Amino acid sequence: MVSNSKTTDAREQQVPEDKSAWHSLSATSVCEKFLTDPQQGLEPQEVVRRRDKYGANELTEAASEPLWKKLLAQFRDLVIWILIVAAVIAGLMGEWVDTVAILTIVVLNGVIGFMQEERAEKALASLQKMSSPMAKVLRSGTIHSVPAVDLVPGDCIQLEGGDNIPADARLLTAFSFQVQEAALTGESLPVEKQSQTLLPENASLGDRSNMLYMGTVASAGKASAVIVETGMQTELGHIASLLGPSERELTPLQRRLAELGKVLVVVCLCIVVIIFLLQLMRGGNILEMVLVSVSLAVAAVPEGLPAVVTMTLALGLQRMAKRNALVRKLPSVETLGSVTVICSDKTGTLTRNEMTVREIVTASARFQVTGSGYAPQGEFLRRELSDSPTDSPTDSPTDSPTDSPSTDSPSTDSPSTGSPSSSSPSSSSPSSSASLSAENSVQAMEDSELHPLLVAAARCNNATVRLRESTPDSWHVIGDPTEGALMVAAMKAGVNLKEDGYSVLFEIPFDSERKTMSVVACRPDGSIVMHSKGAPEVILSLSLSERRGDAEVRLTDERRQQIMQASSQLASQALRVLALAYRTAEDNSADHKAEVDLVFIGLVGMIDPPRDEARDAVQKCQLAGIRPVMITGDHPETALAIAQELHIADATSRVMSGQELDAISDEQLAEQAEAVAVYARVSAEHKLRVVRALKSRGHVVAMTGDGVNDAPAVKAADIGIAMGVTGTDVTKEASDMILMDDNFASIINAVEEGRGIFANIQKFVHFLLSCNSSEVLLMFIAAVLGWPVPLIAIQILWINLVTDGLPALALGMEPSERDIMLRPPRAPGESVLTKERGLVILYHGLLMAAVTLLGFWIIYRGDESNIARARTVTFAISAFAQLFFAVGCRSLRSTMPELGLFSNPWLFAAISASATMQVMIMVIPFTQKVFGISDHLTWEWLLILALALTPVTLIELFKIGAARFRPQPVA
Repeated sequence: MVSNSKTTDAREQQVPEDKSAWHSLSATSVCEKFLTDPQQGLEPQEVVRRRDKYGANELTEAASEPLWKKLLAQFRDLVIWILIVAAVIAGLMGEWVDTVAILTIVVLNGVIGFMQEERAEKALASLQKMSSPMAKVLRSGTIHSVPAVDLVPGDCIQLEGGDNIPADARLLTAFSFQVQEAALTGESLPVEKQSQTLLPENASLGDRSNMLYMGTVASAGKASAVIVETGMQTELGHIASLLGPSERELTPLQRRLAELGKVLVVVCLCIVVIIFLLQLMRGGNILEMVLVSVSLAVAAVPEGLPAVVTMTLALGLQRMAKRNALVRKLPSVETLGSVTVICSDKTGTLTRNEMTVREIVTASARFQVTGSGYAPQGEFLRRELSDSPTDSPTDSPTDSPTDSPSTDSPSTDSPSTGSPSSSSPSSSSPSSSASLSAENSVQAMEDSELHPLLVAAARCNNATVRLRESTPDSWHVIGDPTEGALMVAAMKAGVNLKEDGYSVLFEIPFDSERKTMSVVACRPDGSIVMHSKGAPEVILSLSLSERRGDAEVRLTDERRQQIMQASSQLASQALRVLALAYRTAEDNSADHKAEVDLVFIGLVGMIDPPRDEARDAVQKCQLAGIRPVMITGDHPETALAIAQELHIADATSRVMSGQELDAISDEQLAEQAEAVAVYARVSAEHKLRVVRALKSRGHVVAMTGDGVNDAPAVKAADIGIAMGVTGTDVTKEASDMILMDDNFASIINAVEEGRGIFANIQKFVHFLLSCNSSEVLLMFIAAVLGWPVPLIAIQILWINLVTDGLPALALGMEPSERDIMLRPPRAPGESVLTKERGLVILYHGLLMAAVTLLGFWIIYRGDESNIARARTVTFAISAFAQLFFAVGCRSLRSTMPELGLFSNPWLFAAISASATMQVMIMVIPFTQKVFGISDHLTWEWLLILALALTPVTLIELFKIGAARFRPQPVA
C-alpha cells in the first residue's frame, strides 16, 4: 500500500515524463508512480493539490468570438446599412439632427440586441454545465459520484456498461469489460479489455487493451481504473487541439423564423417602395421620403426576433431545469408540445424506486420481513409452508456459503433483474392460513435456508448502504435500489462480508437479455462459490437442484411449477420478484464462470410503491390528450397491478408480453399498439419495436430509458428521455432530455413547460408582427388617401426601439396558461405563424393603424399648419397603443382578469419602463426638438389615452364574447 502523505517533491519525481507508455507498466506500478492506494483512492487535500497542478478535466474550447465582433454582428443586416447610408446622406444635406438621432437609435438597437444574445448564451451555457457527465470515484476509501470535470490524475474510478470513459486511464480490474472505441480508433466492434496485460511501449493506440481513453464508451461489463491523463493531455485532447471553432446550429424553429424574416423583408420593401412613390407623387420632399421609407423598412422587419427567440428558449429551459427536466437539445422544446404518447418505464419513474424486501420464500417456509426504508432494522417472521414438497434429497448435503453484505461500488443493474416470471397466480401457491406473530420471529443466521439466501443477496451485489452524513439515523443507498433492498435485508440478519475473508474473482454483470447477474468469489480455504440472482424463470432454467435445509435436492418438474406459482402469487401482490442461487467448486480448476448447474435457494419479493405525484401526473397527461404507456421488464401481473393503481390501465386493458411481441410482425404490432396499455417482460429490442410501431401510426412518442440497452429506443423516439439518477452515460448521450429525479411527473411538467414556451414564442411573434404591420398600414393608407406622412423617420425608429424590445422579451416570460394542459397536442410541424393567426395579426395591426389614423385626422383635418401637432399625437397614440396591446397578446383566449392582473410582473415592468421613456422624450425640451414633438399638447393627452386604449379594450371584449360560446374543458 502506498502512502499519500509523501512530500510534494517526491510526488513530482515519481510521475513519469514519458506520458505515452502507461500501457507498458503494470497496474501496481502505475498506482505507485501516482502515489495512489487502489483500495483507498486519493485524499481530499491531495485532489485539490493535483487539480491546481493539472487543471480541470475538460477539453479547452476554441476561443470564443471577441465581444466587439459580436457587437458589430448586430449591424450586418441590409436594412440597417441602408438606414446608416440614409443618415449619412441626411448629414451631407445639412440635416445633422436627423443624422445623429438616427445613428443613435441604430446603435441603441444594436446594443440591446447584443445584450439579449449575450444573456441567452450565458443561460444556455449554465444549462450545459448542469448536464455535464458524472463519474464514480474512490476517495478516502469511499465511492463518490462527482462531476467528471473534477477528476485528477491518480484518481481511481469505477465503470460499467453504458458509462462514458471520463479520462485516459490504466485498468486495475476488468470483468467482461468491453469498450466501444470507434470515436477514437475507427474500430467498429467493441474491444475486449484486460487489466493484467503488459504491452510494448510502441504498441499502437488501438492495441492498448489495458488502457481506457476519454471519449470512448463502456459497452459491457465492469472495471476499475486509475486515471493517468486528464483534459487536454488526453488522446482526445490532442485531437481537439487541432480543431477550430464550430458554429452554433440553429433549431428548426429558429430557421423557420429566419425564413419568415426574409419573406417579411421582401414584402415590406415592396410596400415601402409603393409608399415612397405615392408620397413623392403628392409632392413630398425627396430626402424626407427616403428617410421615412428606409426607417419604415427597418421598423417593419422584426430584426430582434432571433435574439428574443433564443432568450425565451434559454429562460424556458431554465424553468424546466428547476422542475427537474433538463433539455439537452433545443429542437426538443418544439417537439414537447406535440407529444401524443409517453412510453415510460415503471421502476423509479412511476414508482418511488425505494425498494424494500417484504416476502422471502424458501423450500420450507415463507418469511415476512419487517421494517421500512433503507434502515437495516427489522425482523424475519417465519411461516411454515403446509404444501411444501417432501421429496427426499437426491444429492448429498453440502455446506452453504457464509457470505455477507458488501460495500462494493454502486451498480446500475436494470430494474428488470427484479422481474418475476410469466404465469398467472395459482390456487396452489403457498398457504396463508398460518398467522404471523412475534413468536414466529427467527434468527436468520441460524436458519439453514434463509441464511444462504441472504448471503447470496449480499454477495451478488454492488450497492452500498450507509448513514447520511448530514442527517442522523437516515440511511441511503449508493447504487441500484433493487440491490440496495437486498443488501438491507442481509444487514437486518447480521450478514457481514468484511469479515469473511472472501475475494471476488470475477463478475458476470447483469444483462437485460440474460436477466441474470453472477459474482464468483474465492473462499479462504481455496474453494470457489458463485452467487447468482435474476428473473425466477431464468434462474430456475439454470438450476439443477434446490436448497432444502442443509441438503441440496434435485429439482423436479412439479417443484419447478410450484416455484413459478409462488413467484406469480407474489407478483399479483405488486411485488417485484427475484430468484437467488449458488454453485460451489472445490478449487479454481473448475469452469467457475459458467452459470450452469446452480442450486436454487429461494424467491425474494420487494415492494416499490407508486409515486403519489405520478397518479396526478397520469391524470394530467390524459386530460392533455397524451396516452401514457408502461413498458417494463417486470412480470405482466406486477406491471398491470401498478398500471391499474395509477389509472394507466383498467380491468379491460390489454397487457402484451415480450413473448407475444416476438410472435407478431411489425405490421401486426402497429395495428394492435393503440389498444395496449402495458408491455411487460420486454427487452431493448422490444422497446425499439414499440416506439417504431407507435410512430408509424402518426404518434409523436416520448420514450424513457436508463440502461445502455435502452439507448436505441430512446434515440429512435421523437423525445428520448434519460434517467438522471439511474441512467447510464450512453442513454443520456442518446437522449433529448434528462430527468434529474427519474420522476414521471417531471415529464408532464416538461411537456407543460414546452407547450408554454412555444405558446410564448407565438405570443411575441404575434405582438411584433401586429405592431410592425400597424406602422406599415398607417403609412400605406395615409399615402393612398393622399395625406402627408403621419410619422417622420426618427419617430418610426423610436417606436420600433421602445416597443420591440422589452415588451416582446417580457411576453416570452409569460407563465403557462391554466388550461394549456387541457388542450390537445399541437400538430407536428405546426408553424409559429399559422394562416388563422396571420389573419388575426393583420386584423390587430389594422385596428391599431385605424385608431392612429383617426387621431392624426382629428388634429390634422387637412390643415398643413397642424401637421406638427398631428404627428405628435400620432406618434404618442402609435407608441402607447402598441405598449397596451402587449397586454392583449398574453392570450388569444383568456382575458386579463382570468390570467391574473400581475401574474407576469415582467410585462407590466416593461410596459411601464417603455411608457416612461415615451413620455420623457415628449416633455423634455431637447428631445422635443430631436423628435419633432409639438410642445403645446393639452386636451390631446385625453385623446391619446382614449385612442391608445381602444385596440386592447376591443380585443379583451371580443375574448369575453368568444368565451360565452366556447365549451369549457372538464378539469
